[in-house]
Amino acid sequence: MAGLWKQIERRADTLAVVAAVFAALYLVLIHWNVWAVDFSALYFAGQFFGAGDLAQVYAAPPEVIGIQMPPAWVAAVAAVGHGGEQTYPFIYPPWVAAVMAPVARFDPQAAMNLNLVVNVALVLGSILLARRIIGAAIALGTWMLISLALLVPGVPLMSALLLGQTQILVFFLCLLAFERYIAGAFFAAGVALALAACLKITPAAFALIFLFDRNGRALAAFMVSGMVMLALSYAVAGPELHLTYLSHLRTISAYIYASFFAFSFETFLFEIWNAVRGTAPLHIDNEYIFAKPGWISVMSTLGLLIATFVLWRVTQRVDHRRRTGAQLLGLALIVAIFAPLGWAHYYLLALFLLPGVLVVMPLRRAMTLLLIVWVTLSVPFQSLFFDVALPFYPQILIMVPVFLAALVALLASLNSAKPI
Repeated sequence: MAGLWKQIERRADTLAVVAAVFAALYLVLIHWNVWAVDFSALYFAGQFFGAGDLAQVYAAPPEVIGIQMPPAWVAAVAAVGHGGEQTYPFIYPPWVAAVMAPVARFDPQAAMNLNLVVNVALVLGSILLARRIIGAAIALGTWMLISLALLVPGVPLMSALLLGQTQILVFFLCLLAFERYIAGAFFAAGVALALAACLKITPAAFALIFLFDRNGRALAAFMVSGMVMLALSYAVAGPELHLTYLSHLRTISAYIYASFFAFSFETFLFEIWNAVRGTAPLHIDNEYIFAKPGWISVMSTLGLLIATFVLWRVTQRVDHRRRTGAQLLGLALIVAIFAPLGWAHYYLLALFLLPGVLVVMPLRRAMTLLLIVWVTLSVPFQSLFFDVALPFYPQILIMVPVFLAALVALLASLNSAKPI
């Protein structure tokens, strides 16, 4: 196998360039002129903000997430010539609506196409950043080929591009932050991570790495930058929109959003519990919303805390040049698994970093893990279960154990390895 690996590396650089170009063209072409429902939330929130109709920026159904559209949003979609298209509620900090206001002056489909091109470029950039963080021991061409093989056929990337997800930008900023951190640019690292956390809150969890390292400069840059951005957001949008945003986040945390591409530990537990009790409906729709039992949150929080503590302990033996990458990969899995929603695209950060298991695991074990993730996350495999009416989503019952197994395998390999 070692000889085969050497041959692959020798040819990988040329193949990687060709593969990256074709992958980028393919991803753009198949999503071109597709109505991106998640991006549409940003677009119309920006439109309402620009028009001064602030009451509509966070208009949403009672459970916040859902397909029900407020009448004003239905009218806004129709007014720009796309009547009948779906849009979802805006669940971002208010400053994002302010930034999107100028964008909303253009045709929404043109804005979506531009966002698609930017997102594809960010994906390629993220692959390069991830390799600089965790995979310097792997040839660049080999890293690119493995990454494209994992990402392009997979549900996380396809769903993110289809939806026009800002999560791609968020994870690019996270990777940029830790690429700069490893390079010793601690101020830039803190600022980049703060910007990611000001788009979506969960990247703030990655500041734990600054705490693990007792790096006060990076942590201070993160905290001060975050406070400055929050102050600017208040200055631009005022307190009322911020209170509504926080209220929406509290509402979301009170529900289980079960969907065929919601791979969270919370949803996994609830799907099993609901099916065993015989109270689950046959899953024939794309999404179901349930009130969240308190014990689900407790179990998920315990899982998050225990996994994070174990990650910190096992990475103390790792040389600081590799420790950051191992910790970021571990946290990327932990946060995606134990976060309340767990949409498939939340795993993109872990997938960008996952080829790094070739550095920290024996080759056969690492290749086996990558193969399992590649197969089970692929659109063809996931599609096998689309028309299966069961009292649970098979995709959830498959993918959550797969990602948990990946996390356990990573932690075990870091713990058993000689100090490096």
